Amino acid sequence: MEKTIRLILGFTLLLLVSCTKDDSSTSIQEITTEELEVTLEEDILEVEPENITYQSEDKMMSTYRESEVDGVSWRNREITYNIEDENLSKEKLLSTRWIMDSTVNQYALLIFYSDDVFKIGTYQGGVDIQGNYRIENSRIYLSNYNSSEYMNQFINLDESETESEIDFRSNNVEFSNELLLNGIKFFPLGSEKQNGDNAVIQDIAVIVDKNVYVFNENVRFTTAPSLDSELININLYNEITEGQIRTNTFIRGTIINTIAKTDYSEEINDKSSPWYYVVITDGVEGFQYGWVYGAYFDPYIKENESIYLEELRNGMGLSSEDENASTGDELLQAARDGDLAEVERLLEAGADVNPQGDYGGTALMVAADHGHVEIVELLISAGADVNLQSDYGWTALMSKYGYTEIVEMLINAGADVNAQNDWGNTALMNAADGGQAEIAELLISEGADVNMQDDDGETALSIAADGGQAEIVEMLINAGAEVNVQNVYGDTALMKAAEWGHTEIVEMLKNAGAVE
Repeated sequence: MEKTIRLILGFTLLLLVSCTKDDSSTSIQEITTEELEVTLEEDILEVEPENITYQSEDKMMSTYRESEVDGVSWRNREITYNIEDENLSKEKLLSTRWIMDSTVNQYALLIFYSDDVFKIGTYQGGVDIQGNYRIENSRIYLSNYNSSEYMNQFINLDESETESEIDFRSNNVEFSNELLLNGIKFFPLGSEKQNGDNAVIQDIAVIVDKNVYVFNENVRFTTAPSLDSELININLYNEITEGQIRTNTFIRGTIINTIAKTDYSEEINDKSSPWYYVVITDGVEGFQYGWVYGAYFDPYIKENESIYLEELRNGMGLSSEDENASTGDELLQAARDGDLAEVERLLEAGADVNPQGDYGGTALMVAADHGHVEIVELLISAGADVNLQSDYGWTALMSKYGYTEIVEMLINAGADVNAQNDWGNTALMNAADGGQAEIAELLISEGADVNMQDDDGETALSIAADGGQAEIVEMLINAGAEVNVQNVYGDTALMKAAEWGHTEIVEMLKNAGAVE
């Protein structure tokens, strides 16, 4: 369908007269007009009169518009060159759209034009970087460029430099070719390798395998496909504590994307599997790549995602660095799972009753966190240290999940009710924070200090007042809690209660002598 558009121009248009392939020279025609009639037919713009070309509104069009096959138009470009050809040519640059590495910016394109102009930009936003290019000895040189502040944060072209270089490379594991500009990769759109294709990573022959998997066991993340290779640290998000847990092990339930696998299988612990090259999106480190042994994950099933998440929650901070788990590691797993029979078997087999995971979490802590009363009782009777602290100073008594019977059991076994973790938190503070009145009462009756302060100067009273825990506030006041203690920012329990509108607590505190 043909439709006519009237463009109202309040400025001077600079339009280049189109050139032919036989004549690369150009001329500039200046047109000053109030109206220019443009015909739009079948999504192709033609300007009247015919000897004037048009630059599209998305600004990624070439100044010239000759045909779809000469590399000038970017809209319908497809790869027309032999992707196995390792030589660089202008035809190769003009025969595709080059897309920026999606780990940096998913939609940015690098477009080369036959008039030796390059542009980097997006469909929606238009051009961010523009200049000239030339090819010499399989390298591309950029010059006369200008860059937007937005795109420069990714590519960082120094406009004071005469030229910048682009490397052309072949046999990328995800694409057949790539261009590398100041550390940023561009790939020819449409050259994505498919599952089953051959590639090379770290000089290791691999087979492309782009799939999603989920770990059914804890497994380490390494720099190379070997049990002896260096471990890679990653951060996993713990939804329960809303914190990052740093580990070098993928915890059971972690969902990952694989890129490729070795073209050989290795036998480890009576299992045979390739090693997989994987990518993860890490909230702290960005995108990270490394190797895992494939015998410890299964294909991802979306319907089971809630199960994976629960496994991940349960395993946070307790994963082993080595998939060849010792009996101590097995005890951690059995304690977490509530497998009483397995805990009994392992203890009888001589397992260490105080094994600690990556962050020092013990079997007793795991069982206490999950409310496994019988396992807690068994571990204590087997000699578990009730005051052993994790790497961050947590004890089994500091569990935030509130199992009164277990708290009582731990206290009777000699747990220190005033132990503090690395942030100065105590079991009483945690109970106040979680609204666990019965546990708070038990701890107070067993000698918990109601006026201890954490590293921020908070007390159990200020924490309870902040959270609106009226019953616990009253309990602490009756136990002798000081109502006018200030934290390091000068805030008191009264200020916190007033800020959140806890009027009942405000009155309690005032009646107890709190000063406004």
